Amino acid sequence: MAFAALLITIFLLPETLPTKAEKAHNIFDLGLENLIKGLAIPKIGVLLIINFCIGTNFTIFTYAFQSY
Repeated sequence: MAFAALLITIFLLPETLPTKAEKAHNIFDLGLENLIKGLAIPKIGVLLIINFCIGTNFTIFTYAFQSY
């Protein structure tokens, strides 16, 4: 079923991007500038902080309560 969906996606769905994005010249460019811009937007910044807190808490609980 998944293979059929993959084939339909590859051959039947059109490309939605008119042009491809250019590749980064610096491999160490992590997009931190865009993250800072996102944090400055009131609603988006709050969502990013909440997402970070939830992800961090999940990781801590997964590590702390793992069974040995």
